[in-house]
Amino acid sequence: MAIYGLECDVNEAARQALAGAKAMMQRIEELNRHLGAELKEPLAIGIGIHSGEAIVGSMGPPKHPIISAIGDHVNVAARLEAKCKEYGAPLIVSEVTVQRAGVDLEHFRSDTVDVRGREGQITIRIVDDPATMDLDEPAEVVAAE
Repeated sequence: MAIYGLECDVNEAARQALAGAKAMMQRIEELNRHLGAELKEPLAIGIGIHSGEAIVGSMGPPKHPIISAIGDHVNVAARLEAKCKEYGAPLIVSEVTVQRAGVDLEHFRSDTVDVRGREGQITIRIVDDPATMDLDEPAEVVAAE
């Protein structure tokens, strides 16, 4: 789990999360090229991104605490990550996050899905190739809820 937004607003955090996902996928591709001869099959990961308020705190032993988060929005992100396999895509992003980030992901597939443990559906973007996300210039962003 990666947590964004501890030191910025939710819109900047959404942009940072998308950039982080893009960078992670680029690193996986580099690892696959580097280790290709040693791997039976390429490494693959699934990333789910959602945004919203969460309860964040430090936990664990005093010498080695970790920052963690809990809450509905964290649950949604985890459920979106699980949907990566279902959609055969490495990245699934909630439309709320896309709007907050102010990026144009219209060229990626969208769907409306149920999220286990939550009432109602959410709209998602299915990003088959995160390297093609244009994150340079944020467009108009949506105010935080």
